[in-house]
Formats: sequence, structure tokens, C-alpha cells
Amino acid sequence: MTPTDARNRTSRPARTSTAGGPTSPSWLVAALPAAGLVALATLFAAGAFSGAFAAFANFTDPGAVVRWGAPVTTVLTELSLAVTVGALALAACVLPRGPLVDRALGVAGVAAGLWTLAALVQLVLRFSWSFYVPLDSPSFGTALMEYVSNIEIGRTYLGIVIVAALTAAVALLVRGPVGALCTLALPLVALGMQSATGHAAGAASHDVAISALFLHLGGAALWIGGLGAVALVGLRYAVTADVIRRYSEIALWCFVAVAVSGLVSAWIRIGSLDGLSTDYGILLVVKAALLIVLGSLGYLHRSTVVARLSAGTTRNAAIGLFWRLAAVEVGVMGAVSGVAVALGSTAPPVPDDEIVDPTPAES
Repeated sequence: MTPTDARNRTSRPARTSTAGGPTSPSWLVAALPAAGLVALATLFAAGAFSGAFAAFANFTDPGAVVRWGAPVTTVLTELSLAVTVGALALAACVLPRGPLVDRALGVAGVAAGLWTLAALVQLVLRFSWSFYVPLDSPSFGTALMEYVSNIEIGRTYLGIVIVAALTAAVALLVRGPVGALCTLALPLVALGMQSATGHAAGAASHDVAISALFLHLGGAALWIGGLGAVALVGLRYAVTADVIRRYSEIALWCFVAVAVSGLVSAWIRIGSLDGLSTDYGILLVVKAALLIVLGSLGYLHRSTVVARLSAGTTRNAAIGLFWRLAAVEVGVMGAVSGVAVALGSTAPPVPDDEIVDPTPAES
């Protein structure tokens, strides 16, 4: 063996450990796309159950491509947005300075580019679905321009596309934790805009609903995207014990934010326990059950991985366990995302009544 070979062997991060399995296993590469497939499969199952994507009976049907394509692009939009937020948060608050931060910013830039494309397709399909205009209609282009220029929700979706494109450009230009933190403000703005398009955004409970939805979307994006970004950044570079500890703390607070805001949002939309027997209520229960599973996996992270690292046990064994739990967790997160999108397309038991006799502040 030459001295150069010896140096190369010692400089490479270890990829396996007989004590605890792989610290950065190649099979984890398949975990993230598998989570996307799980999200789509769950979306199709939940949509078929609630009939949210069935053909319209009393209106012009825009076609199956639009009815099913719109929720599919919504799943892809939310997952890519989540990875963007997670990667930027990791670069700003979790990862040590150096190559890992730059790699996380690169992941954020690519994810934001995918987010931009998915959000643009989502805008087009949502317009077709909401206004019953088929994609091959002669007036489609003119009507779409009217939608994004003169209708508030259309302008909101266009604004999200613009913010996503800005995020992609800025994430690839900036360097360091400060640059990542400043860039993180952009997707948070988009989440605020998205919160204003929910079920109860124009209803009498709109103030609480929008605030709860922002916390719900933000917490879920940081939680899901943070784990996805950890996987993407850590596939070639060893994930340190400090990174796992810091992400575990963030994930705990994200779980609290998602759970509390989810309860508030659910109560606004179902009104009473009787609402749980509706299609919307059943999907809500399924989503809550999946959230409990995620919370249990998070508890395993804290009680096993973090505890072993704190106790000074074999590092590779603990990190190998982290990767195995993470692979399961991203799959469950994909299922939650699919149910959430189907839930957003299902009519809630409590109608979204407009505000009657609004005060000047409400106006």
C-alpha cells in the first residue's frame, strides 16, 4: 500500500460498523423517494375514500388529469417546500460551520427549484379545478391571466411561485449560517401566504384558523423537511452526535406546535365530536393516529439514540440506529402528507360561513 492510499483510507468517513450497522447506509437513498411514493399512495387512498377528487356532477368537469393532478402537485409542492425549510434551518442553527453548511444550502437551493416548478404546475391545475376550465379550453390562457392578475387567491399562488424562485436563487448564492437564516425568511413568507388559502381563511374564525394553520404548516415543514435534509446532507458526510441532539430538540418543539395547532384547526372545522363520523372527521382521526406514531418514533430517538450518545456508548451503533429510525419516520411522514392534502380537499362538517356585519378591524 502506498502512503497516498493509506492517507485516502484514513481520511474517508467510516460507512459501516459491526457494532451498530451502517452509519450512512446506501439504502437510505431510497427512503426519501419511497416517502414520496407513500405520500402519493396515501393521497389516492384517502381521496378515493372521501370522494374529494371525483368527477363533478353539476359543473363542467376539468378532467381526471386536473382532478388528480392538482392534489399530486400539492403533495410534491409541500414536500419540496418542507425540505427547503429544513435544509435552511439546519444550515442556520444545527450544522457546524464548514462544508456541511454549504452542502445544506445546496440542498435547499435544489429543493426550492423543485418547489418552484411544482408550485407553478399547482397554480395552473388549481385554477382549472376551481373554475371548472378544462386545460384544452380555448379561453384557458385568457382566464388564467385574469386569475393571477385580478383574483386574490390567484395572486397569492403566483406570489408563492415568485417567492419559491427567489428562495432557490438566494440559497445558491449565500454562504454561512447567517446567509441561511436570512434566506429562511423567504419560505416562511410563503407559508404565511399559504395559510391564508385554507378552509376557514374567509370564515368568521379566520383569525384563529390562519394563525393555527401557519403554526401547523411551519412546524410540519421544519420537522419533515429537517429530517429529510439531515438524510440528504448526511449521506456522504458523517452526522455528528451534536447534530442529532440539536435536531431532536427542534423536532420536539415542532411536534408540540403541530399537535396543538392541529387540535385548534380540527375543532374549528368539525365543531363537535359528531363531526368525527364524517369523511372529513375520519381522515382527521387517521392523520392524528399517524401523528401519534411520529411522536412515538421521536420519543425513541430521544430515549435511545440521544441517550446512548450522551452516555458515551459506541457512536456508530447509536448513529446507525438513528438512520434506521429515520428511514421509518420519513415513510410515516409521507403518509401524513398524503392524508393532509386529501383532508384539505374534503369539505369539513362546519361550513365556511362568511363574517356577518364585520367590524372595521375585520374588514
